[in-house]
Amino acid sequence: MQKQLHRKYIPILFTLFFILLAVGHHRLVHAADNTLQCSDGACTFVGNNQLFDEASLVPGDETSRILLAENNLAIPISVSVVVDVTDAGGLEDVILIETTDSASSVLKEFSSLRELENSGVIYLSQIQPGQSENYTFAAKFASFHGNEYQQKSVGFDIHFQITDASSNTPLVLSSSDSEASPEPSVLSSVITLPLTGAWSFESVAVVAGISLIVLGLVVRRRIKRLET
Repeated sequence: MQKQLHRKYIPILFTLFFILLAVGHHRLVHAADNTLQCSDGACTFVGNNQLFDEASLVPGDETSRILLAENNLAIPISVSVVVDVTDAGGLEDVILIETTDSASSVLKEFSSLRELENSGVIYLSQIQPGQSENYTFAAKFASFHGNEYQQKSVGFDIHFQITDASSNTPLVLSSSDSEASPEPSVLSSVITLPLTGAWSFESVAVVAGISLIVLGLVVRRRIKRLET
């Protein structure tokens, strides 16, 4: 009888454990940092050519990527960006975008990708000769949104414009023109559980953990009763 009880509840315990594990680690982060090197009169991207590639965002999530811009020229350069939403899949109006520099000073902040796109050319900063700058692009999925954004996504290009800060002359970027983009960035929402209101994946993790503990106690109590 005791063995039958073990066989009955062990699969349930394992199932709840894996649900808790999956929920507690729902963020899927791909290392997609990029480097923009300026030398010999031109600027090129080095490394991974996609700044964002997120497949499991839920309301309240935040993900960030860093673009390292290196100025190996003898002139100061100005760095600007232009964002084009290329695949409007439903998240373009609920993803907040914030850009900071190496000192964590906020350079620009936008309530949505759509607002960022409509803003045109966004100036970030100047970089002096022989210097570099880390530009952090943070994407935030507003926490007050719900399940209506399940399986939604957005694709967008981030174009970087580099100019001579002294003469405002565009520099050749990626051996083609004065503006170019890495591979299109993608932000996608996860297929969430049918929860509503203020519930989130963290809430599910707590509930799953409590359920796992309670079920474990129930199994132990029943085993003890059989032993006595």
